Formats: sequence, structure tokens, C-alpha cells
Amino acid sequence: MNEAEAEVRIKKMIQIVMDEAKEKAETIREGAIAQYNIEKTKIINAGKEKIVQEMKDRLEKYITKRKIEQSARINNSRLQKMNARFDVLQEIKQEARTTLIQRLKQSEFYKGVLKSLIIQGLIKLMEPEVTIKCRKEDVELVKEVVPETERQFNDLVKANTKIKLETRLIVNTTDFLKPQDAGVGGVVLTGLQGKIVCANTLDLRLDLCYQEFLPELRAGLFPDLAAADYKPRAPAPPTHGHGHH
Repeated sequence: MNEAEAEVRIKKMIQIVMDEAKEKAETIREGAIAQYNIEKTKIINAGKEKIVQEMKDRLEKYITKRKIEQSARINNSRLQKMNARFDVLQEIKQEARTTLIQRLKQSEFYKGVLKSLIIQGLIKLMEPEVTIKCRKEDVELVKEVVPETERQFNDLVKANTKIKLETRLIVNTTDFLKPQDAGVGGVVLTGLQGKIVCANTLDLRLDLCYQEFLPELRAGLFPDLAAADYKPRAPAPPTHGHGHH
């Protein structure tokens, strides 16, 4: 092999090496570009996911906030309605009390009321001796009705029961009902030397009537209330119990 042929072969070998180097370089470049694109896509997708998640979180917070606000508005509206209804019912109760006070100024009317209250209490106690306690200003009226009330009650017992009972009424003229207990009037009856008590003041009776008629008042005044809340009233007896009240 002469010098010229050797030079040609060397050049070919150099060319082959150069071509292989270029091919490898291109492969490496393409691989790098592909890897870059993959990493770039990952970063973009991660950024997108972060943005989407942030938007979801904001949306959920906004929805939750709106729900809380709506719930608060509904609750406030309900509370306002309840307060308004309560105020109306209290006004009706107060009007009834005011009307009653006016009627009680008529002594004949009040005497009839006192007789009824005393007889109701006597029916609960069924005792041979009962003491009547009233307001200081009502003592004389109570004294006036005692004989007739006593007779009516004893006749009532004889006519309707087999019990042998002759009740005697005593008006307490030294100890009177306090204003906070007596309200607009009425009586408190005691038997067995004060061991059993039947409070039958007009304020208590008014409260009982109010509670009895409350479902009907609600149904009449507020028809939007659930029908399930309505219960027919049942007559309530005068309050009574053992011991001093």
C-alpha cells in the first residue's frame, strides 16, 4: 500500500468516525429535546393542576360561604317571624288581661268570679275546713261570697257524691296575698292546716287559658304553621300541690 492509498483509507476512517459521532450527537440531541419536552409537559401540567385545584378550592370556599350566609338569612328570617308571632300572642294575652281588669271593677261580676274560683279549689281539696287567702282589698268581697259559696259547694257534694262532707270556709284576715302572687285577683285555698294548697288566682287561670287556646290561636293567626303543631285543647284544672307555695 503506497502513501496515497494509505491517506485515502485514513480519510475514509476519519469520515466514518465523524459520521458516527454526528449520528450519536443527533441521537443525544433528540433524546435531550424529548426529555426536555417531557419535563416541560410535566411542569405545565403540574402548573395547570395547581391552578385548577386552587380554583376548585376557591369555588368550594365560595359555595360554603354562600350556603352559610343563606342559612343565616333563613334562620334570621325564621327568628324574626317567631319573635313577631310571640309579640302578637303576648299582645292578645295582655289585651285579655286588661279587659279582665276592667270587668273586675264591677263588684257583682268579681263576686261571681270569686265564687267560681273558690268552688273549683274546694273540689280539688275536698277538705272539711278550708282557709281562703286573698288580696287585702278583696277581703270584704270574699267574706260576702263565703256563705253562698259554702252552701253551693256542700249541696254540690251531696248531690253528686256519696262522700259525707260538710266544708267550712275561713277567710284569712291577717295574712294576704302579695301583689306579685295575687296579680289581678283570685284566691289561694289551703287545707289540713296549710299542708295542702290550691292556688287559683286569676293570673294563673289566665295563663292556663292562654296555654289551652295557644294552638288554636296559632292556627287561626298563623295558618302557615305546620298542621302537626296543632293539638286540640283539653281543659286544665286549677294548679294545686302539697306544701306551701
